[in-house]
Amino acid sequence: MVTIRSVILMSLLTATGVVSAQAADLDLPFYGPAAVQSEMMEFGTGWYLRGDVAAGVEKRPKLDAALAFPPAGDKHNNWSTTLGFGYKYNNWFRTDLTFDYRHTVKANADLTVVCPYSAVAVPNSASVNVGVLYDTNQTCTRRQEASLAAYDVMLNGYFDLGTWSGVTPYVGAGLGVGGIMTKGSVNYYKTGETTAYAADLTAPASTPAVWVDATGNPISPAPGVTFGKQNLDRTGRSRNWTFAWALMAGVSYDLTRNAKLDLGYRYVNLGRFTAEAIPTAFKSTNPISAHELRAGIRYMID
Repeated sequence: MVTIRSVILMSLLTATGVVSAQAADLDLPFYGPAAVQSEMMEFGTGWYLRGDVAAGVEKRPKLDAALAFPPAGDKHNNWSTTLGFGYKYNNWFRTDLTFDYRHTVKANADLTVVCPYSAVAVPNSASVNVGVLYDTNQTCTRRQEASLAAYDVMLNGYFDLGTWSGVTPYVGAGLGVGGIMTKGSVNYYKTGETTAYAADLTAPASTPAVWVDATGNPISPAPGVTFGKQNLDRTGRSRNWTFAWALMAGVSYDLTRNAKLDLGYRYVNLGRFTAEAIPTAFKSTNPISAHELRAGIRYMID
């Protein structure tokens, strides 16, 4: 039995040696996991992330606390931030998709206005009511607040113009959608109080709906205060979707193999937006654009 087992074992060892020798003679290539892994390592090359900050001069109407915009444009300092991702196709062309958020502009003001607290009849010498007392000592604080926010989503394309000592100049352009939002409020409070003004100024019975002074003489010009229950608080908001575009130029510098410092100029145009003034309800349409100096980092994903 021992002899038979020995013969079988020797036969297997001999066959294994022959196969190994033949394989060596044929010089067959070996495809293992390492070779497959080296090819998969190339996936993702060309993709990058970016972040930028910008400061510049923005052309838009001056924001009024009552959400009113003058017809002529004005220039204001403003800043914005950008986040995005892109793909570099080769050494000459790349694209990215970016989201830009512009600093929200706010305005507020407190105005003191006459607002009668009640409707008091004023009689004449014959004890006949001639009107309702307009007491200029009864005042309210009219608190006005307004804000304007803008952002855009832009698809950009860039031409890199060559690299010298790590410095790459470029030019680019972008197309996208802008979002411009305005909101505002006007609220009335009795002077020195925090509760909302809501007087009932309904003219008393047998009293003409005319504002008069303490002697019964009509106020001229007639005040804009209406008779009846007062509800002067107003709010308003608008959201405009616009066609946006941009032109860019700048240089990038290789900080590391993956990170690039980006310095450049951009002109961005967010189109025209329409807003309604409070409390006049007057609508105006105005443009918004900006000249910006930008600085940011692009990080290549390997």
